[in-house]
Amino acid sequence: MYLTYEEYTEMGGTLDSTAFANYEAESEMWVNWYTFNRLKTLESFPDELKRCVFKLIDLAKAHADLIAGVSNAGGAGIASQSNDGVSISYNTISASEAFASLNNTAKGNLIESTIRLYLTGLKDAKGRNALYRGVYEDE
Repeated sequence: MYLTYEEYTEMGGTLDSTAFANYEAESEMWVNWYTFNRLKTLESFPDELKRCVFKLIDLAKAHADLIAGVSNAGGAGIASQSNDGVSISYNTISASEAFASLNNTAKGNLIESTIRLYLTGLKDAKGRNALYRGVYEDE
């Protein structure tokens, strides 16, 4: 487990421990797929990896909410704005709805860009680039 429940809550996570365990496992699978399991052998997990998993848990939850049809008001965008009367109207959209508006390629790109943002330059236990898409001779 790359991120413990205690670390997750310290970072501001709000899921209960059961939901966290499920989403953390899914997030860990995404990381392992992109890194060819190279980070599993680290003796301790760096903050970059923990922050990456934290963000991926949000994406995994948004995906699960989408499948379950749950709508939680999350982000907001300006729908209309007036000047003299200073009137602003907002559209609210849930994380699930935002995730649903993306096609499968965009969803994959969002996961990949999150992983690249946090894990670029991270080395495995043998000092090799964890995100290298090729195969090292001793793998």
